[in-house]
Amino acid sequence: MEVISKLRHRHLVSVLGHCLVTYHDHPNTAATLFIVLEYVAKGSLRDHLTDWRKREVLKWPQRIYNMTLPYKVGSESPLNGQDSSKTNPSFENAEKADIYQLGVILLEVITGKPVTSEEETDDLKFELERSLAEAPSTLRGLIDPSIRGTFAFDSLKTAVQITINCLSKDSSKRPSIEDVLWHMQYSLQVQEGWTSSGNLSTKL
Repeated sequence: MEVISKLRHRHLVSVLGHCLVTYHDHPNTAATLFIVLEYVAKGSLRDHLTDWRKREVLKWPQRIYNMTLPYKVGSESPLNGQDSSKTNPSFENAEKADIYQLGVILLEVITGKPVTSEEETDDLKFELERSLAEAPSTLRGLIDPSIRGTFAFDSLKTAVQITINCLSKDSSKRPSIEDVLWHMQYSLQVQEGWTSSGNLSTKL
């Protein structure tokens, strides 16, 4: 936590402090970590995805660019702390749990739908998996309507595939953070190439 609190970047929300609360009267209850973050005047990513007025401004190029930035994902995920996969405590498993949370965030970024439960996550993941196996128009019907006409299909497809991988029930099959960033950066490169070619709408 001390290392994270020293990170400073214009695209990162700084950690100002933290407090660990333990429950001595209930030894079987897990401790709770509260993190104090700097005030974000324009709101968080989740704020922009849940407010339709802000979401209209957040087109695919902006979304994919923001998702290529390295950051701690847990605080932004609506399912923070919820991961049904069975793992033993370790640094590697903690990273795999973070990858799952990142998958949930990506799911919201792609669909524009707030995810409030693991059941909703599973349903959306299944629909995305099915859409990849069917016609491109099926995938178009699942994405956030406000980003239609602003994405390259291969960029979106790459992001959808890595999202599905992040949400694997088997934590050992989830990608590493390096793998996720590589795919997201590739998705961004495809998008930038598509945009620079003067495309104004998707050909689905």
